[in-house]
Amino acid sequence: MNDLGKLTSMIGFHITRNCKARTITLFQSSHTLKIVERLGLSNANPSPTPLDTHVKLTPTSAGETDPKMANAPYHLAIESLMYLAMGTQPDLMFAVQHLSQFASNSSSAHCH
Repeated sequence: MNDLGKLTSMIGFHITRNCKARTITLFQSSHTLKIVERLGLSNANPSPTPLDTHVKLTPTSAGETDPKMANAPYHLAIESLMYLAMGTQPDLMFAVQHLSQFASNSSSAHCH
């Protein structure tokens, strides 16, 4: 066993310690940026809340598909956001669970 010094990162998490305040802080900033790039959202406008409360989301009708969603990485987005919500961003959890309800019948309104 080797002493590699203070732990600063582990499985995608960046770790900072404040011994005086007795706190440990976890960050996933680099992973979050990778998700944004992978989903093609690098030029998206930031939002103060994870889910717009003014938008009423409804599933598409049975057997109906939205052609705009044919190549949309909706499942990948939900999975990636779930990982962030479970790791370091619990504020995303409500939005993720709400959007995941439409995973099998999403429309373009779910991606805005």
